[in-house]
Amino acid sequence: PRLYHLFDPQAMATDPSGLTKMETSDDVELSVADIAALIDNLKNTDVEVRTRSAKHVGVIATALGPARTRDELLPFLQDTIDDEEQVQMILAEEMKNFIPLVGGPEQAHALAPILEVLASVEDAAVRDKAVESINAVVARCGADCVPHFVAMFRRLADARWFTLRTAAAAMFAALYHRASPTIQAELLSKYCLLGEDETPMVRRAVASVLKEIVEKASDAAVELPLLRLLRDFSEDDQDSVRLLAAGACPPFALRFVAKGALGPVGEVFQRIVQDASWRVRYMAAESITSFTEIVAQDPSHVHLVTMFVALLSDSEAEVRTIAASKVFVFCSALPPATRTTAVPKDIMPRLAELARDPSEHVRTALATVIMGLSSLVGKDITITQLLPLFLLFLKDECSEVRLNIISHLEDVNRVIGISQLSQALLPAVQELATHRQWRVRLAIVENIPLVAKQLGPEFFNSNLLMLCVQWLQDSIYAVRRAATENVRTIAAAYGSEWVKKHLLPLLIQLTSAEVFVHRLTAVFAINSLLEMCDKETLRTIILSALIRLAHDKIPNIRLNVVSALFNLSALIERPTVEQMVQPILIELNRDTDRDVHFGAMCALQDLGFAR
Repeated sequence: PRLYHLFDPQAMATDPSGLTKMETSDDVELSVADIAALIDNLKNTDVEVRTRSAKHVGVIATALGPARTRDELLPFLQDTIDDEEQVQMILAEEMKNFIPLVGGPEQAHALAPILEVLASVEDAAVRDKAVESINAVVARCGADCVPHFVAMFRRLADARWFTLRTAAAAMFAALYHRASPTIQAELLSKYCLLGEDETPMVRRAVASVLKEIVEKASDAAVELPLLRLLRDFSEDDQDSVRLLAAGACPPFALRFVAKGALGPVGEVFQRIVQDASWRVRYMAAESITSFTEIVAQDPSHVHLVTMFVALLSDSEAEVRTIAASKVFVFCSALPPATRTTAVPKDIMPRLAELARDPSEHVRTALATVIMGLSSLVGKDITITQLLPLFLLFLKDECSEVRLNIISHLEDVNRVIGISQLSQALLPAVQELATHRQWRVRLAIVENIPLVAKQLGPEFFNSNLLMLCVQWLQDSIYAVRRAATENVRTIAAAYGSEWVKKHLLPLLIQLTSAEVFVHRLTAVFAINSLLEMCDKETLRTIILSALIRLAHDKIPNIRLNVVSALFNLSALIERPTVEQMVQPILIELNRDTDRDVHFGAMCALQDLGFAR
């Protein structure tokens, strides 16, 4: 619908002269009256109307042109800033797109006043969005515009209310990178004072941008005021500040390690790892791999192994979970000489404990990455220390743990070979395949296609094919149904020749089973494989089996044979259908079971044999 339908044309009070006809981004043409209505509705008493108009403030600016946008629209918006948070949020979001609408980067300073007002409102979400727009504008504005935003920073940093000082801290990084060296020194001084603010929210805002500043600050700034800030934040009485110090340690390490003076940063990180708050330790675990990759060649990396083991042994499950997920990356970052001794001696014993952790989240995280360790520790340690953990995970009560192990078997196979892997894997799979709990059997059935795809048809034929047929005869329907889906998935991976040579003979044999549910499951499986078989196989093997099953004494089997015959008819030649399929369907059309009769009648009609 045209936008002016949303507004009352009688409510227009703005003089439309000077406005131009244009189109919105949705290719909806706006007339002069439409744009005038948009402007007028910015002052409407209905908040929903104001919200809709605010969303099109860019349309208004485009219609007015850069000069009138700077001289009229922005002052109008600044003077009438809405007290509704949703309108403020929309304006704060739109301002970052206004640089071309006010005349380009050289005129971007025109946005500073309204952005400062929006960055000073009470609602935190609006302030955050306003600061986001300020940072975007600062990054793209012309060099002559930067002093306007520097002045804004000074006013916000010296403000009485902590919310304004928080906004100043959040915009510091973008402004610091654009300022001249002289101005940078002044800005850094104010930034450090904000880092000592009595309000935790301000200190948190300062700490949140510390890592961005360290990356581009001068060596003198990093070594003195910024390092002092990092130390102070790591010892802050608020854990919400201390945890941000953990994320800042890797950028600091990158600056100091090149000079061989990592000591002060290493001490800060070690203090964070030992922090009393689990939230801080969690962030240390999150950052430890990045830290290790940077300092791996420094002598202090030896202490990192001790820190990492401490995180793996943490009293809180959340910390153990994130640390367990970092095992492979951490070990990969260690120098080969250190890895050779530290992994088997210090890390592997702790992993054995985590494999039995009471938290399934910890076990799941470890199972996701532990298989990759085999490529780092070599064949011998994989066989002696890792394989027992793999087998333990395969028997885990949590299905996601089992899935994570099975989906990464190829990692181990590349290291120890299929022979060694099968010797360890097969007993566990066979034990789970006959587990007394059907949900355990179901879980292993659902994961077998992953094993099949990773280990190849030769291994599967020798060790797992008969298990798949056995699952087709399970006493629980859900297991049989999952096994049927497996047959289709594995057949798609191995191809039609494999189906004809290895799978179909077993399914045809199953169609003669004494238990009717086994015969029924065989029909399900055959029906799912029709599209993967060539025409000769369909005519000579499958069609013969279905004709025999069409005379089965169980109506449900005959009904599913009708379905299979109908699907098969679309895959073979029409003469064969007329000679062999049609007579069977006509016979089933006279079946005493109403469902079989109805199914056969529908099949005959759909195949064009209706009488």
